[in-house]
Amino acid sequence: MNENEDNEYNDSSLTSALLHNEKNVDEKMEECTDSLVLPKALTRDIIGFGLLGSMNGILLAMYFTGTYLSFLNIPDDNIGTLVLSGSIGAAVGSALCAILVQQRPGFKVIVSVVFILVGGGLTWLPYPGNMVGVSIIFLGVGILHTIILALTAYKPESTTRSYQVGFAFSGLFGTAIVVIAKAAIPNTVDGEADPYILKNALLSIGIVLPVLKALCFFFIIDHSPWSQANTTSTNIESNAS
Repeated sequence: MNENEDNEYNDSSLTSALLHNEKNVDEKMEECTDSLVLPKALTRDIIGFGLLGSMNGILLAMYFTGTYLSFLNIPDDNIGTLVLSGSIGAAVGSALCAILVQQRPGFKVIVSVVFILVGGGLTWLPYPGNMVGVSIIFLGVGILHTIILALTAYKPESTTRSYQVGFAFSGLFGTAIVVIAKAAIPNTVDGEADPYILKNALLSIGIVLPVLKALCFFFIIDHSPWSQANTTSTNIESNAS
C-alpha cells in the first residue's frame, strides 16, 4: 500500500508540475503577443511608394494612346508592333533583375533610370528605330517595377498597397496627361494642337519621368531597412570566412 501511495503521489506531483509549466508557457505567450507591436509605415514611405507606382505606369499608358501611336508612325498604326516591342523589353528587364540581384537597390534603380532615359531619347528616331526606344523604355520600367515590389518586403504592408494603388491609377494619369497636353498646346489653323509641339512635349515626358523617379527613390523613401539588412548580411559573411 505504501508503494502504491508513493506512486500515486509521484504521478500527482508530475501532473501538477506539467500543468504548472504549461500555464507558465501560456502566460509567456500572452505576454509576447501583448508586447508585439507591428511597425507603422512612415508617411514618407507611403507617399514615395505611391508616387513611384503612379510614375512607373504612366509611360506605359501614354504609349498606347492613339496620339502616341500617330507620333511613332507605325505602318497601318499596327498596335501589335508596339505591344511586341514593349513585351520584349519588359521580359528582358525582369531577366536582368536576376543578374543584378546581388547589387544594392540604389544601383539597380540607377540602371533602370538610365535605360528609360536612353529609350526615351531613341523614341525621337523614325520608325523602326523608335521601336527600339520603346523596347528599352519597357526594359527599364520592368527592372524598376521588380525592384520596388521586392523592396516593399522590408516595409509594412501599407507601403505595398500604396505602390499598387499608384500603379493601378497610373493608366488614368497617363491618359490624362495626353488629354491635358492636347488642350494646352496652341492650335493650328485646323483647330488641332500643333503636332510638332505636341510630339516633342509628350516625348519629353519620357526624359523627365525617370529623373523624377530617381529623385523620389533617393530623397523621399527611407532606405534604412534594406541598408541594415545588407550590413547584417555582410557581417555574417565576414564572420563565416
